Amino acid sequence: MARHKKKMVSIKEDEVDLNVMPFIDIFSLLCTFLLFTAVFVSIGILEVQIPFLTNAAPPQDLESKRLLDVKIDVEMERVELTTSFTKPPIDENRQQFSRDENGLGEMHSKLIELRDEYEETDKVTLFVDDEILYEDLVKVLDQIKLRFPGDPGFSPQESGQGIETSLYPKVVMGSVVL
Repeated sequence: MARHKKKMVSIKEDEVDLNVMPFIDIFSLLCTFLLFTAVFVSIGILEVQIPFLTNAAPPQDLESKRLLDVKIDVEMERVELTTSFTKPPIDENRQQFSRDENGLGEMHSKLIELRDEYEETDKVTLFVDDEILYEDLVKVLDQIKLRFPGDPGFSPQESGQGIETSLYPKVVMGSVVL
């Protein structure tokens, strides 16, 4: 019996005891570092101008005016320009233009005519198909927003900083789903 007790004692002396606390400290620091870096990698800034909703009554001068509503629908084959008035008679007018450079130039000329005739209108609502590439959308937006040299009302002294160089400064994306 005495021998058996000695064996038990000797086995306990030969056991190796691992200290896992340094491993736990290292892994907790690594997890914290990875979580912080993952958050900073995914941060992006997207500036969006949204319309503001209010419970206030609309101004009296806007209620009584008959304004022109301009809508542009960009499709794969063509661009459709729709104009209508906010008060009766509505007089809706639709014009179609091709999406090539000549068609967009014709649309730009028509937008200049509309802007010169109805100076109060400074907003265009834009509807875009899902298949339209970003580069094509930018071409259409340039034709809507900018006055180019040679256009009526273009002022080179302003160098892009004034109302004279902007055709329709407000473009509302009407087909955006939030």
